[in-house]
Amino acid sequence: MDDRVITIVVAIIGSGAFATLVQALIQRHYESKRGDEANRKTLAAVSYWVLSNELERLLSQGYATPEQRLAVDVLYDAYKSNGWNGDMDARMERLLHMPTANIKEE
Repeated sequence: MDDRVITIVVAIIGSGAFATLVQALIQRHYESKRGDEANRKTLAAVSYWVLSNELERLLSQGYATPEQRLAVDVLYDAYKSNGWNGDMDARMERLLHMPTANIKEE
């Protein structure tokens, strides 16, 4: 390696610029991860809320169309992918046993 290159590398490391650069890169990485985690948690909470409200609405309605069932299935898959289980399972089971159309209107 050329002596000038070695001198430049030593000067950069010795000046603190290298440490500042590394610190900035670590900080950017940490903030990116923290932001991703916050976004994931927010999305999970919103999907839980939407699924809960839609299930309650359909259970109160007493029937669900095929399109409504598909939409709830998509939300339920997201719910399960978050590792949650419990209160939604019982409501989904009730939804699966409901009529597909409004029997009173037929």
